[in-house]
Amino acid sequence: MADVGFIDAKTASQIQAGINIVAGAVLCATGLGAGIAASRIGQGVGSVAGGYISEALGGSYETGSLIGGIAGSIIGGQVYKGIHKTHTVSKILDAERVGSGLKGDSYHRAASYLSKDQLAKGTVYSLSKGKTLLQVSGGVNDKAGIFEYILNNKGQIVHQLFKVGGKINGIPN
Repeated sequence: MADVGFIDAKTASQIQAGINIVAGAVLCATGLGAGIAASRIGQGVGSVAGGYISEALGGSYETGSLIGGIAGSIIGGQVYKGIHKTHTVSKILDAERVGSGLKGDSYHRAASYLSKDQLAKGTVYSLSKGKTLLQVSGGVNDKAGIFEYILNNKGQIVHQLFKVGGKINGIPN
């Protein structure tokens, strides 16, 4: 990377990393995109770490910063996904059931009995209006399918059921 005006390339990389960390922190604090925020923070931290590691190995700070930033962004996004899934599972276990979450037939009620470990094997999707969908493979009475849950933005289960032959695809049944 060439020098930028009166700032050398290493300093410019460090400033950019700092901006990414601050921007990520602001996004987290305002609730305007935690996944993007985690990626920005990861990019900033990875950029600094990669730059210094590259220098220690005899390479350029800028090249290490670029590689570290890319890796950090990916890692930050993956960490967010893991935290989001863990948070969703905890909410499902403790949530008040409303709507179809209260239906009494066996396919709606069966979804109330999955364990934390079973739920953690599922896939989480963001839906419109702040809702979250979790779908996980399972079975009821020797029939294969999926369990699914929809949490509203109040943390209530507004939909839960077991769908015979259902597929994990992010589309509620």
